[in-house]
Amino acid sequence: LVADGRVDNRDELISTLTAKGHLQQKDPSDADLILAAYECWGDECPYHILGDFAFVIWDGQARRLFCARDPFGVRPLFYFVNNQVFLFASMAHQILAHGALPPRLNERAIAFYLTGKPYNFLTEGTYFEGIRRVRPAHTLSVTRSGALKQKRYWDIDRNRQLHYESD
Repeated sequence: LVADGRVDNRDELISTLTAKGHLQQKDPSDADLILAAYECWGDECPYHILGDFAFVIWDGQARRLFCARDPFGVRPLFYFVNNQVFLFASMAHQILAHGALPPRLNERAIAFYLTGKPYNFLTEGTYFEGIRRVRPAHTLSVTRSGALKQKRYWDIDRNRQLHYESD
């Protein structure tokens, strides 16, 4: 597990994961909670974690990487993949430092920025060619063959209404 995050529903997770037999520590770290949540719920674990997070887990049994990002995208998670390597980092320049891809600017993104037009970085990438982001509220699975599968695990309930006792 590699994680950048903060778990806000610690007490709830500790209680649930301990009851299910996935947590043994008395005072677990946030990383311990994330890993236990993955052991308990698998790919659905991010749905159960409240807080700001971006993490990557190597699942030895499934022989794949599992990546997840918090629902609002507070913690960044960038990646690059080709037929030889999968790189991930919290900053795009960390991926460029590896040297697997030449540092080429995404001219489309820069043109949109300079003209003040909206550019959706959540779906269209970054300022660098070849470097992508895991979108907020999404998971990304990467197999040994390099196959990617991105999935949304959370979305706002647009039909939910809150009713209060008084105005």
